[in-house]
Amino acid sequence: MKKSLVLGFLASAVAGCGGGSGIGGDGAGSLYNLNVVLDTTHIDSKSVEVEQGQENNIIITLPTDNIKGRVSLTYTGNSTNPLRGVVRSAELCILDQCYALPVAGVLVPGGQPLQIDMNINSHKVGLPWIAVNPMEDSVINTTFVDAALTGAVANFTQSSVYLNAQKTENLPNIPVAPNSVSITFTGQFNAQTTVASYSSPNVVNLDKGISTANAIIPNTVNVQVGANSYRDDGAGNIIDNAGNPVGTINYATGELRFTIAIANQTLTANYQVNGRLMCMDDGNGSIGQDCTGSINYSTGQLTYQFRFALANVPANVNITYGKAVGSGNTVSFNLPPRTSLRQYVYRVSGRVAEVYQGNTKLCDNQGQSNLCQISRDGETLRVQFNGTVPQNLTLRYSVDEVVDINPTIDARQYGGQWNGSSNPIVMGTVRVRVRLEDGSSLTATAPISFKIVP
Repeated sequence: MKKSLVLGFLASAVAGCGGGSGIGGDGAGSLYNLNVVLDTTHIDSKSVEVEQGQENNIIITLPTDNIKGRVSLTYTGNSTNPLRGVVRSAELCILDQCYALPVAGVLVPGGQPLQIDMNINSHKVGLPWIAVNPMEDSVINTTFVDAALTGAVANFTQSSVYLNAQKTENLPNIPVAPNSVSITFTGQFNAQTTVASYSSPNVVNLDKGISTANAIIPNTVNVQVGANSYRDDGAGNIIDNAGNPVGTINYATGELRFTIAIANQTLTANYQVNGRLMCMDDGNGSIGQDCTGSINYSTGQLTYQFRFALANVPANVNITYGKAVGSGNTVSFNLPPRTSLRQYVYRVSGRVAEVYQGNTKLCDNQGQSNLCQISRDGETLRVQFNGTVPQNLTLRYSVDEVVDINPTIDARQYGGQWNGSSNPIVMGTVRVRVRLEDGSSLTATAPISFKIVP
């Protein structure tokens, strides 16, 4: 039976200099001690850096924190050939999240320790850094676009059976209203991202569709870098064929990073994604976003093909569209989808939406109006009038540049603070796991604290 525990007296003795020790394993007993000692036990940790790039673009980066220390293995038995240990994992744990650290190698009892000297920033995507980050979820630039609203629209939905090949459907309710066609699939799909020349430790943003809610499925990531093959371990680490950690993968954001030395190599990642594929027409007859295709508004002929191969076919795909009609009380409009402009900065449309007749504003999505109401479903705006849809309508909508480092967290709810402080101190743990040659395991930890600087 394997076991792993911390030697209380030894941990207390080493903790003063930033270290901890552990023992465990079937063959190890109490003869082997794994020690982690940190030279860096407290860090003033800046949450974000903002720079002015070309064309006055704001560049967002996450500054790194430097952690230094060493990992060593000792043996107190009488064998002349003590067991060696291989580092299986190393991680920085803060609150309920752990982040992989690039520590790898073989430990010889009484031999040279493995040095820890790393610059990391992956923890700054999570709490509490993201809560006090003054840029997260902020709007850094806004423009407005005017688009014609073409009369009243009756909305229709139909299903399509898709087989991972170009598909043609005839929409029966014609003429189809421009900017009203939406094609969606919900489920799992296969994806691939290729970088012609990759060098570590740069981040590769894996393509997982336009929906930021889509997530990569653990244990499905396979990466080819030059002649070498790697995979994920299901816990956010990229490992080699021997199981050694060589990088990290963020399943929610799609950020892939290697921590071993790689220079100017072709990188190809294959993986599966769970979520939603979304395609829309652009008002001029083209279908885009997660599809390629076209729509003939007059005849209703729709042709589409997803950019990704669905994991299970045949699959049901949902198509919604509007028919331009001479009467009715609703107008629909498909906003441009959220798109990435540069690292951590996205173009997002429709925070503000206003409907005009000529120069007179009839309603908006910021307040109340007796003339019309604006609602939103995904990227589709619907404007409902109390009576017949007027003529000569214009939709004016905002196009924002938004900073969104972590799409899974709404940082605005924290008001720039964590536990009532804009400079909170948070405790963390560096944890290292080692496997000995007999299969037994050792775990050691060392405490570290951070003062977060907005």
